[in-house]
Amino acid sequence: IKNLFAAGSTACATGSSGSKAVVWGYMIGEHVRKLTAGMESPVFGPDQVQQVAGERKRVFAPMDNKGKMDALELEHYIRVTNDNYIGIRKIAPRLKRAAEIMQMAREKAVPALGASNYHELMRCLEVQDIIDLSEMHAMSALARTESRMLPSHYRLDYPQVDDENWAGLIVTIQKVDGETKYSREKVE
Repeated sequence: IKNLFAAGSTACATGSSGSKAVVWGYMIGEHVRKLTAGMESPVFGPDQVQQVAGERKRVFAPMDNKGKMDALELEHYIRVTNDNYIGIRKIAPRLKRAAEIMQMAREKAVPALGASNYHELMRCLEVQDIIDLSEMHAMSALARTESRMLPSHYRLDYPQVDDENWAGLIVTIQKVDGETKYSREKVE
């Protein structure tokens, strides 16, 4: 996709990704600067302004909860849940329970996250992303009723490879109409 970029360790999967991320960030920034030179700034309507205000409120909410739930403790809990319920040896009841736990964490724990500085705020936002990704991992693993790329995706309840039905990708689209959507994309 033209002008779609990845940054950080996503773009630099090997080596010292931190320094590569800085270089890529600079290169992408320069490219976007040249690409948008002379463009007029868009006029935002009331819906977009309201959306930005809502996102700003969500992002900075932990700053109002100083001393409440610690993001690192929640992150540890989510990572242990991933190990115990999603892991390498997957099975439907554990995957369903993992998705339930992620939903519960999002509804009950995330609103209680507290931050007293921007570093802690970054941790709060990061753990929210980890929760979203963990839920997407559980749900997409639950949708795939086969085993593939052993041992990464081994289903105890579906131990066989099923190329006829599953030679493809599960595409996860986050937050379409407030809901995560999943689709299958066939690969020839």
